[in-house]
Amino acid sequence: MLNRNKSPLMGLWNGVGGKLEHGETPLDSVLREVREETGILLETACYKGIVSWLVDGVETGGMYAFLAHLPEDCERNQTPQAVEEGI
Repeated sequence: MLNRNKSPLMGLWNGVGGKLEHGETPLDSVLREVREETGILLETACYKGIVSWLVDGVETGGMYAFLAHLPEDCERNQTPQAVEEGI
């Protein structure tokens, strides 16, 4: 999770993520987004499903959900940690 420092989510806790790039798999995307937004280099992540939401009975969006374990060399005790995207 990141406490975002940019609008429109400034000051709000939000999950790490983003959009798929052309030709990118969902797994490649999550590994890239975590690296870009947090600086954490994940080795892999486990696909857990698709989260979708309805507005007035109509599906209006969705996202891939993954679970990952932090690498052993990750500095777990230094939280919160400021990065370009937030804290």
